[in-house]
Amino acid sequence: MSERPEPAEQPEPPAERPEPAQQSEPAQQSEPAERPDHTLQSGSAEGSGTGDPARTRPPGTPLWRHARVLASSVTVMVALYLLLVAFDNITNPGSNWEFVKGVLSGDGTPDDDGFEWREIHATWVGVIAYVLIIAGETVSGALLLYGGVRGMLRRRDHASWEAVQAPVFAGTLVGLLVFFLGFMVIGGNWFVMYLNDKWNGMDPAFQNTVMLLFTLTLTLATAVGGRVAGERERTG
Repeated sequence: MSERPEPAEQPEPPAERPEPAQQSEPAQQSEPAERPDHTLQSGSAEGSGTGDPARTRPPGTPLWRHARVLASSVTVMVALYLLLVAFDNITNPGSNWEFVKGVLSGDGTPDDDGFEWREIHATWVGVIAYVLIIAGETVSGALLLYGGVRGMLRRRDHASWEAVQAPVFAGTLVGLLVFFLGFMVIGGNWFVMYLNDKWNGMDPAFQNTVMLLFTLTLTLATAVGGRVAGERERTG
């Protein structure tokens, strides 16, 4: 028997091509480093009072410091006015002596005004009244000058400024005793100076009264306003 031919060897399949290596995914970009949060630092600085200039200055600065300067300046000006009036009366006593004597004696009032029983013709009473007027003007002016100058020197700190305002209040009170009580109440109404067409000092007395009340109001408003503003800044 003839031998069967051996089957031809089948060619080997071509070698598989190696697959290209997968490119590794690009490394994730590193995120930039976070910037320091300066808001926190500034916030802490504000809390400590070093970052915000408004917190480093004294309470009520600069508005209330300007108000303190204004109040003390007005006080000094009023004081100089009163001291000048007193100086004129001391160096030239005859300038207003006739006025005081004429008001007390009713010289210049109508004859039938019905207030003749209030008239005083004793010279010694007029002298005492005149001396009291000059003394009141001097004391009032001196106290106001003292308080005004000290206020100017302590204008930077509200508590220090407020602590030296007692002479201003005292000087204002003395001035009101002279011009409001003395001239307007006693001289103007008791001795009917408003009816006197010769010796009438109602207008100057009213002017001086308003001037003193304005000084007192300005000082009180500055003291109270500055204190309230300071408390708000400390609690806020």
